[in-house]
Amino acid sequence: MNSIHPFLTQPDTIVLTNLLRETGNDASYDLDQAAIQLLVALNDVTSKGFQSTVFTTWDVKTSSVPQAVVSEEKSTSSSADDTKVSAAGSNDYTIHTVDSPKDPSTFHQLLNAKAAPLVQRLDWYLLQPYIARASGIVRRPTDVVFLTHIILYLTTSVPSAIYLYHSFSWIHAVCHWLMQAWFCGPFTLMLHNHIHNNGILAKKYAWFDKTFPYVLEPLMGHTWDSYYYHHVKHHHVESNGPDDLSSTIRYQRDELKDFL
Repeated sequence: MNSIHPFLTQPDTIVLTNLLRETGNDASYDLDQAAIQLLVALNDVTSKGFQSTVFTTWDVKTSSVPQAVVSEEKSTSSSADDTKVSAAGSNDYTIHTVDSPKDPSTFHQLLNAKAAPLVQRLDWYLLQPYIARASGIVRRPTDVVFLTHIILYLTTSVPSAIYLYHSFSWIHAVCHWLMQAWFCGPFTLMLHNHIHNNGILAKKYAWFDKTFPYVLEPLMGHTWDSYYYHHVKHHHVESNGPDDLSSTIRYQRDELKDFL
């Protein structure tokens, strides 16, 4: 029997479960619609099933299940654990997470492991208050992850760069370079959102919203405002056409040499 890794994000789990069910000749229009409604609810700030994205490497579902109500239901026709996930306004949707309830990596056992009480306390007393506070700082509840990354960069990249400048060492330099290489992708995605929406923080924090890119951009390989002028004033104007310096129109995407 096919299984889905329990550490995948909840949207990934929903989509893969749907695909596995359909490959097993168990297609259902109602279940497809329920899955779609649940996916929409996870990103709809007006839905009780909405989940703020706080981290890009850790799914909130592993610590904060109640936002999308989870109940366990043991199947009588299979040895697999069935985890029913219901979002407000959607039908019940069943997710088959693993082959056997005895598998130590099951979502069921993760929730009931000895560490679960600690995880719940961290969720209640640290994560949820942070989400509540951060939601008032960013413009939209969906942008909490951006505040997380701003804090991350200001407390790691900036101190590291200052210390490296005053006390250079090759070991520190290599570690700093590796850290920045890891950060530059997510930072550029955040910067992309920032330039298209003219900021990501609430209006009362406008001064900080306009300032932090000038602090972080040089550390992430961007000169001041160059990404804005290239992406908005050039790329979107030329729209991937022949005169677009970022155009991919000359490349064949299924050719290895063009991919490289």
